[in-house]
Amino acid sequence: MAILGCNVSMDSMLAVCQVFEDIRPKLNLATNPPVRNLEPLDVKRYLTENCLMSCVLVVDAKIVKDAYEKLPRPKVEYQELLETAAKEVCKN
Repeated sequence: MAILGCNVSMDSMLAVCQVFEDIRPKLNLATNPPVRNLEPLDVKRYLTENCLMSCVLVVDAKIVKDAYEKLPRPKVEYQELLETAAKEVCKN
């Protein structure tokens, strides 16, 4: 289990960690999962280099929307990141 942010604000990461902590006991999840806030390509690398049974991927909706509407390179980065997350986490 890991919580992986893609260049999101510290407030967003803290909010996600708080929600995780609130639901963790109910889902019988381990305490203190790794928490990282990285560039999308570094998140992709983290996913391929670590064996994860599950992960929380935190992205900024506005950045992803802008990438899909206006920016071809970031769009490809986010698509590849989501595909990698689905492939790597599901195989474990």
